[in-house]
Amino acid sequence: MKAQDLKNSILQLAMEGKLVPQDPSDESASVLLDRIREEKEQLIKDKKIKRNNKESFIYKENNHFYEKIGKNGEPVCIDDEIPFEIPENWEWTRLDNIGIYKKGPFGSALTKSMFVPKSKDSIKVYEQKNAIKKNHEIGKYYITKDYYETKMKGFTVEPGDILVSCAGTIGETYVLPENCELGIINQALMRMKIVDSINLSYFLIYFDYIIKNVAIKYSKGSAIKNIPPFKIFKKILIPIPPLSEQKKIVLKINAILNKIKNHNPRN
Repeated sequence: MKAQDLKNSILQLAMEGKLVPQDPSDESASVLLDRIREEKEQLIKDKKIKRNNKESFIYKENNHFYEKIGKNGEPVCIDDEIPFEIPENWEWTRLDNIGIYKKGPFGSALTKSMFVPKSKDSIKVYEQKNAIKKNHEIGKYYITKDYYETKMKGFTVEPGDILVSCAGTIGETYVLPENCELGIINQALMRMKIVDSINLSYFLIYFDYIIKNVAIKYSKGSAIKNIPPFKIFKKILIPIPPLSEQKKIVLKINAILNKIKNHNPRN
């Protein structure tokens, strides 16, 4: 078996709750999702995000999965969407419920003619290569502070935000460190802000595994792969383990992948 195929098998086991032993004493993921909703309510009160009136609520009843859109939505059976079985104390949710996502500006809103030399009043433009090379320091494109304040502020990225490459080399992620420059994303990037109640390392492992498969499927054989439109992207299902198990999964996967890397140094 090739190293990549082995890695995919390990990730699939992790997503199904088969990689680490289940601990009945772990707090159920349903409690975690309640905490995420509380966290988002606080962000709404602080006017950091807007209320999502189409929030998804997924639950299991009589061995069937149902989803309500909004608190007053009619339950709809989604059994045909559930890709695999997960442990009883795990939960399914949509990507839209655990993060805030923003794609870069349209091409005409950010062109090379707008770029200026770096100065104390300029704002950095992060590029796809920042995500691919996992480096916030590379790149030489900047815009004026005035243009940032009037047109580009909605595309701001901050420490802890995740940069995602969106075209060609898709799905490469990079978490911006504390010492990164204030900046914005360009057209080839997406910004992700994941709620604090989700283990970021677990999310990134899942995202790396699933987003590339979804993008390939969406592109229907095209040579150029792209992040799916938000209408599809935000509806992607993610299995949520209890927080303590998320951490165990991350440790187990890292240990296994290090062994694979050491055994196959070219991979």
